Amino acid sequence: MTRYATPRWLRRTFTMAATLPLLLLLPRLTPLAFGSDPIIPITGEPTPGLEAFDEAMVRLMERYGLPGAVLAVVREEPGIGMRVVLEHGYGYADRDRSLIAQPDSRFRIASISKPLTAVAILKLIQQSHGKVTLDTKVSDILSEFKTPRSGDTRIPNITIRNLLQHTGGWDINMIGFDPMYSAVHMGLVPRPGTAQEIINYMLTRRLDFAPGSRAAYSNFGYCVLGRVIEELSDGPYGRYVAENITTPLEMNATALGGTLVGDRLPFEAHYYDYPGAPLINSVFDAPYLVPWPYGGFYMKAHDASGGWVSTTTDLLRFLVSMNTGQHGIIPLPTLLQPFPIGEVPPFNGPGQNWGWYKTGSHPGTVGGLRLFGERAGKPRTYWCFLVNSRPNGPDPLPDFETALNNAVIQVEQEGHFGSGGHPLWK
Repeated sequence: MTRYATPRWLRRTFTMAATLPLLLLLPRLTPLAFGSDPIIPITGEPTPGLEAFDEAMVRLMERYGLPGAVLAVVREEPGIGMRVVLEHGYGYADRDRSLIAQPDSRFRIASISKPLTAVAILKLIQQSHGKVTLDTKVSDILSEFKTPRSGDTRIPNITIRNLLQHTGGWDINMIGFDPMYSAVHMGLVPRPGTAQEIINYMLTRRLDFAPGSRAAYSNFGYCVLGRVIEELSDGPYGRYVAENITTPLEMNATALGGTLVGDRLPFEAHYYDYPGAPLINSVFDAPYLVPWPYGGFYMKAHDASGGWVSTTTDLLRFLVSMNTGQHGIIPLPTLLQPFPIGEVPPFNGPGQNWGWYKTGSHPGTVGGLRLFGERAGKPRTYWCFLVNSRPNGPDPLPDFETALNNAVIQVEQEGHFGSGGHPLWK
């Protein structure tokens, strides 16, 4: 039986008031936006000495009015190895039903899906034995790119590398909207707006810049990668990722998510828009107004760019594998070679739009997956958090990154990582 299958009533629940007396000295930042109890419940095994992580999460949940969250931390110590030192849930996975978030609650992961898609492409390149490379043209795989309706002769030259690196030629700042979210609402594609329908529309437009000439973050480019994966693997995108990535890495709680409330997976959180957010026409039925997280966009179309649901521990299995080769699914020395010498671009270079260290957000969710530890003489620490709302206003991701990295430093300085925890893999 997997850890994820453990009966949820066995989970231990505690509160900041009971276990973190230091929190009582911290000022309240804003009233909680989700209920009358001023104490945010925390679930999972208590972790003495690691309170800095819980304090950081609670402060940020209060600051941004977040209903629920999950956090996991993995630490690699010399002589001890890689182990999970913290898995906690915070607040409510479903505040309407008073369901407290558990360490293994599932959340949408938004753009953290993109590294899964990138690895799938790299795996297919490996399996092709030279028939497909990063510089293979997409038009050699997807016939609709050979003679696009726009007549733009640059489109047939887009390569797999361009899609991976967000250099395919699409710039939503120049387009004026993100087609993955807005094409349906603007009447540019039929409802609900499948991936192929969005591709067909985008091929009626000219590119915003020459492929490879510069970078612009593109959800649409990863949508196209999903179709490349389907063509090369001769099957559904989700099946290939499951068989070649999530199953070998024992990411047993990771699956493609659904669009509506009724499509939620077992133990998946409920997603909330920010207070006062306007409703939007449903991607299924235009006359019906719905909250953005449930029907404002079509999750199936976002499969390769942002369609997965997972847990923090599952995502850390992926990140650790990509950095250490444990349970390796693609040759790690190849990944670490610098571009253009190696087969694969430097996915962890500074200032890049692609990489294993990823953040993501949809209406109703925000998350981050990070390694903090490329420091001389310091062990590596990996962390992942997911929340079930996206605040209006300033992006919360920088605050989360700063707070969690500071928590790593504080626990290191206090010498509290110790030798506790459990293995990341059985």
